[in-house]
Amino acid sequence: MILWRPFVLGWALAGAATAGPAPAGYEIVSDVDHGKITATVELPSRKSPREVVLRFRHPTKGTMKGVTINGKDWKQFDAGKETITLLRGLTGTVTVTAQY
Repeated sequence: MILWRPFVLGWALAGAATAGPAPAGYEIVSDVDHGKITATVELPSRKSPREVVLRFRHPTKGTMKGVTINGKDWKQFDAGKETITLLRGLTGTVTVTAQY
C-alpha cells in the first residue's frame, strides 16, 4: 500500500493533509523550515498490509537524512526515492518523522 503519492508544492512548504478511513488513515504535517516532515499513520491490527510505503517529496528537493518511527531510528527508507517503508507488525498510531 502506498500512501500520499501526490505532494503539492504549495502545501509542502508549510501545511497539513489528512486522509482516512481506508486501510490506513493518516495525517502529514510539513515543517520543512525546521528540517522535517511528520506523518501520523493509523495502522490496523487486523488484516494489516505486509508493508505500507510513505512518500515524502520535499518541496525544494532536500535529501532525507534520517527517519524515526515513534521516536526511534528507522532504517527502512530510501532517500533517493523519497520513501519510507513501514513493515507488518507496526499497528495502532505510528508517528513517522523524516529529517532533512
